Amino acid sequence: MLKHIQKCTVTEAHRALGNDEWKLSLEDLDAFLGIRYVRGALESKGMELDLLWSEKYGVQLCQDTSRNRFREIMKYLRFDLRAKRSERLKEEKYALISDIWERFI
Repeated sequence: MLKHIQKCTVTEAHRALGNDEWKLSLEDLDAFLGIRYVRGALESKGMELDLLWSEKYGVQLCQDTSRNRFREIMKYLRFDLRAKRSERLKEEKYALISDIWERFI
């Protein structure tokens, strides 16, 4: 599942940026998902995202990860390939997430 998310996210970044320079390692994706998980576990949905990196209220996991890198990944994060999306949406209501959902199940 992580390799699929990685591929879709990198493909979206390359499309948006117009070049093939942007990279995403599985370690970066793991750290990103860890921060999302910690944010949920702390029930901090309404908390400003930057507070996760603050010295006073932050979490060590967040402080070990670049805030800018987190935002970059969030910007390009995809669970499907855009090029195949429109055709799949005709047949499948949840096409944007169905590949990941089926693998999860």
